[in-house]
Amino acid sequence: MNLLEKKAFIIAQLDNIKDEVMMDGIIEYITQKSTHETDVLINENIISQIIEERREVLAKLAQ
Repeated sequence: MNLLEKKAFIIAQLDNIKDEVMMDGIIEYITQKSTHETDVLINENIISQIIEERREVLAKLAQ
């Protein structure tokens, strides 16, 4: 392998590494975003449950 071939090989390997790092970053971002959205949905569900329970208590008190 001459110097030019070695240089091309190294550049190709660096490009592959860069692509892998970018994909890892994208996957991590998507995972975090998904987790955050799931947390928001869980919190909204909990809030809805609390509101419903309070409505039930108020309805019982009103009787």
